[in-house]
Amino acid sequence: MAHLKLASGKTSKAETFSEQALAMFPGYHYALGNLAKVRIQQGRFRDAVNLFRQRYDAAPHAENLYDLAEALQLAGRTDEAKTAFAEFEAKSLLESDHADNSNHELIFYYADHAKDSAKALEVAKRELSRRHDVFTLDSYAWALYVNGQNAEARKQIEMALSVGIRDAKIYRHAGEIALQAGDRTAAEKYLRQSAEMNTLGSDLARTTLASLSTKRP
Repeated sequence: MAHLKLASGKTSKAETFSEQALAMFPGYHYALGNLAKVRIQQGRFRDAVNLFRQRYDAAPHAENLYDLAEALQLAGRTDEAKTAFAEFEAKSLLESDHADNSNHELIFYYADHAKDSAKALEVAKRELSRRHDVFTLDSYAWALYVNGQNAEARKQIEMALSVGIRDAKIYRHAGEIALQAGDRTAAEKYLRQSAEMNTLGSDLARTTLASLSTKRP
């Protein structure tokens, strides 16, 4: 319930449900993760780092380390974030060919943090050969986008959205991809949908929208 409230921008309710879950099941790693994301939404990055660290200690999965690394970066702890990202990459690569993996996070690491677009696309293609859920399509589209393959990126992100999912990060990606493809109208629509959800990913959409408004003819 906390996860659903967080995804729909109802941060205070997500906070309540996460805290209730932790009161019932102290140290429960899913509740720790959701509460950490609430803290990010609230701008309480130091608290988010502490919660993500507790989650990683309880469930040392590569994807949990990725979230910790991003939180460290948001908290301005650059050196610690760099170390955590390096540890994440090494750990994620070990499981990259397994069915249970952290390839979505690895793709975004290469695309958004390491700025290695070729590796992002390599991992995305490998994951796409295994599954075609909306999050795989989204990460594949983003890998195509950072490689300048905008037409195919748009095709893949539209396929992800076609099932009716409402996700601020996917909307933002769709907006950025449409903008790069030259469709400003679609870009503004998707970016506005992301921004209005008022959840993780919405801030970046707002930044791009604000930038577009200053460039309006």
